[in-house]
Amino acid sequence: MMKFIIRVIIGIVGLAAFCGLFLVVFFVRYGGPGKCTYQAAYELPSLNKSWTAKEVIEECERSMFTPAFFEISRPGAPHDQKDVFLSGDDIKFPLNRYKQEFTQVDDIFLEWLDEKNLLVALPEGAAPQKALPEINGLAVHYEFYPLDADKVREETKKEVNEKSLSSEISFKQTDGYGMPGITCELAIIGQDKTYLDSVGLHLTADRVFPHRQQQPDGHVVSVKATFGALAQAGAGVTHDSSIHVTDVAIEGFAPKESRSYLLMMGRSLMKSGVMMSGFPYDLNNPKDVYELAMLLRQGQLKIDVSLWLENRKIIYTFEKPTNIAALDQFVSCIDNNHVFDEPN
Repeated sequence: MMKFIIRVIIGIVGLAAFCGLFLVVFFVRYGGPGKCTYQAAYELPSLNKSWTAKEVIEECERSMFTPAFFEISRPGAPHDQKDVFLSGDDIKFPLNRYKQEFTQVDDIFLEWLDEKNLLVALPEGAAPQKALPEINGLAVHYEFYPLDADKVREETKKEVNEKSLSSEISFKQTDGYGMPGITCELAIIGQDKTYLDSVGLHLTADRVFPHRQQQPDGHVVSVKATFGALAQAGAGVTHDSSIHVTDVAIEGFAPKESRSYLLMMGRSLMKSGVMMSGFPYDLNNPKDVYELAMLLRQGQLKIDVSLWLENRKIIYTFEKPTNIAALDQFVSCIDNNHVFDEPN
């Protein structure tokens, strides 16, 4: 069991209690969320640009919540509830092994099939409660993409591409995140520029030291030593790209092969204008990071990227690195700090 779980069980309980009290005081004092504005997080014009499908985020002055709405309107039209065909609050997302939602509204993609038909692609397991099949005289179709890099929307049109990438490798050691411990990190990034912008892998091996921690109610509990490992695969596309990354998997270590569990999907816009899609996997056997490091050293590490909507799978192979210093530092960090030693 790793420190990630400890944060969920111990740390978030206290944070939730604090936030709940804060919100009560806040709303009693100020009487509501204040002025709200609506910002388009994503816009997709129809084929002849007579309509715009978009994701709209509600931002209020005194609220930490940002509801999302999916709507179709005329180009340049402001947000109007009558244009909304799906609300993020009305979607139940699937849970990971720790009973947390591992997908979100950012994992919903829009694609025009033609001028009168919009496709809404949701991650498999998501359950929209109030999804309109029609809005403003246009049809809205809902489909669910699997978290499986081997699958595409139309198998008869499936295209598989392979590419070798050189890699930039870096190592970092820290004293843990939020708890006393040791964390060893290895980052691998490869520049593509043919199909995507970049592809990468981030390996983390960490150990939480035994310590005592004060709870929200004031009493102190003893936390035993724990260790674990994460492998986060990622793919980046330019922000204005029409490419939809629906899965990024480490070949041979995917959940379907019973080597890992997906913790969550996450997308973030980088300063460079690249939208990174991250897929962190909780490795069933933490020592698998040794095998992943060895595959990289031998030039045999493969990352599979699924573009489900585009009916394409891309297989990236990281070439044998010319500089293995960071790899050696990563392995030494784990061994010298006894990261994977069983707690007494």
